[in-house]
Amino acid sequence: MDWKSLKRHPLAAEYADITGKEWELFTNRMKQLGFLSCQEIILHEGMIIDGFQRFRACLETNTEPEFLPLDPSIDARLFVETVNDHRRHESEE
Repeated sequence: MDWKSLKRHPLAAEYADITGKEWELFTNRMKQLGFLSCQEIILHEGMIIDGFQRFRACLETNTEPEFLPLDPSIDARLFVETVNDHRRHESEE
């Protein structure tokens, strides 16, 4: 698999990207720490359903990430909502 060509799953694309100073901090941490194995990028239907911001940082820092498939018994929309709705970079909107 050519990891650099993976696309964002449409369900995950409903959430905004990290930008500005938060993005700089995010990528600087990736440069310092590398990819943390406890933060795998989750794939569903051949696309990134969780971890797209980490994926972007990996592209920017040329750091190969680790991937896991979404458990097929998990509802994809519910998964995306659950893992995104309370992340610190998300606004109230």
